[in-house]
Amino acid sequence: MTSDMLSWTRQQIEHRKSLAEEAHGASWEVRGRLSERPDGGADDLVAVVDAEDGTELFGVALPSPGVDEDDLAHIAFNDPQQIITDCQADLAILDDHEGSHECAGVDDNCMWILDGDCPTVRRIASRYRHRPGYLPEWAPERTDRCPS
Repeated sequence: MTSDMLSWTRQQIEHRKSLAEEAHGASWEVRGRLSERPDGGADDLVAVVDAEDGTELFGVALPSPGVDEDDLAHIAFNDPQQIITDCQADLAILDDHEGSHECAGVDDNCMWILDGDCPTVRRIASRYRHRPGYLPEWAPERTDRCPS
């Protein structure tokens, strides 16, 4: 693998992890409540909150165009705690695949990697393929592992 791919991927992961570390709270959840309007009525409000102290991070009145409870559930599931854990795991995998090492190839056979392409790092890098700096030649090789 090129050191450029490895260092670029590490930078993406470390940036993502630092954003999560700076976010409010570690664990998020979705909660609903009624929000009173000035006209005396009330709207259903669904919010993502800090699971520890209940601080409301953001919310929407339902129905809301383009946003629903599923969207907020997705956001809450990807809370800072989860992102940090994901990033720590990816960084550990990169550490294991730096330099010369044995790695599974696209056909599941082990191969020795000297300074060539590493399928595992290519797969991790591809998670960030929509970020500036990703090069198309880093894309993992496609393979059919199961016979048709």
